[in-house]
Amino acid sequence: MSEVYLPSELGSRVLQTDGWFETVIASIPGQQLVLHTAMNDPYTIPGLVRIQQTGLPGLIGPSAASHVQAGFTEFAEGVVRPLSYCPAWKTPDGVWHSLAEGIPSGGAYDRDVGLDPAQGGGSIVYEKVDHDTRNQVEQHLAERAAEDGVNALENAFAVTWVGPLPGIKTLRTHYVQQADVLTITYEFEGEIAAAGALIPLMFHDGREQAVITHTDHNVRTEYRGAYVESTALDQEAIIHLEEQAVASRNGLLKEARIEVNGARRLSFAIRLGEFN
Repeated sequence: MSEVYLPSELGSRVLQTDGWFETVIASIPGQQLVLHTAMNDPYTIPGLVRIQQTGLPGLIGPSAASHVQAGFTEFAEGVVRPLSYCPAWKTPDGVWHSLAEGIPSGGAYDRDVGLDPAQGGGSIVYEKVDHDTRNQVEQHLAERAAEDGVNALENAFAVTWVGPLPGIKTLRTHYVQQADVLTITYEFEGEIAAAGALIPLMFHDGREQAVITHTDHNVRTEYRGAYVESTALDQEAIIHLEEQAVASRNGLLKEARIEVNGARRLSFAIRLGEFN
């Protein structure tokens, strides 16, 4: 029997889907990312929802996002609000929005009735990036990784999110996945007052609580002998840490937000590892 590539394995291709397309999985040896792309599902919110790496605790990434609404799950602790690794932006009226909010359906989710596909909207464009198809941003990310001494196998791709989204036309997200660092850039098309990025942090699994520390440019979670550290790469960026815990299916999360005033693009790096 001859080998046939699956569509998801084809390089240098562009795939466009509607706003109901659910999941993109990206892997390199020892590491896997799960990116939820559906913008119309209040239970499975959009954004990077899972980072798992060989040898590290499964929940540290974290392993699941929060929810826009409670959906099928009743949470005993934590607030229910949307949280994933995703773009955030402040509109000129001073209100913050995020991709995790998705496209509002106009009403509360009824778990007994389900979802009406006619209420959906938006689309997602997925692009595999290689050395020959990098744009200026992606080339810059690759050069930055090389300067940091990262020469491992690389998996690079971009996802463009098309609304309707509050105040913006499109969001373009770039992901450069390597063994010890994940570099992400968000680009915003529209009139915004500030560019941002939401960072979910593993906080409590019901038995053990993580230790979270942060500075203006860095936020770090230490949990069960491992860490996840996010570092803002823009000089003007500031990281804010919310005090209130957020409910997820695998425990409690904390929310951090990178903010860059007056910008339409930002970058940050995520590192995972063990500590003594």
